[in-house]
Amino acid sequence: MNIELEKKLISIVMQFLEDIEILTPKIIRATIEDVVNIQRKIYPLWDKKELDKERLAREIEALCNVFVPMISIVDDTCDHQEWL
Repeated sequence: MNIELEKKLISIVMQFLEDIEILTPKIIRATIEDVVNIQRKIYPLWDKKELDKERLAREIEALCNVFVPMISIVDDTCDHQEWL
């Protein structure tokens, strides 16, 4: 993806997200999708540009300090107390 295009997209998405108190990966990805769709309607040539939306999402998550922990599974249940 073009670096200038990526910077522009990140800037626009960040403007949309600035008033949202709690950001989630789902909100970030939906906002990226909305911004890309708007840009493609305004600038039809954008349809021909390759966009790595997942890369953009990870970059914005890092900028916004969104943490998505890895899944963990209890392997040893000898000291485990069920709570459900």
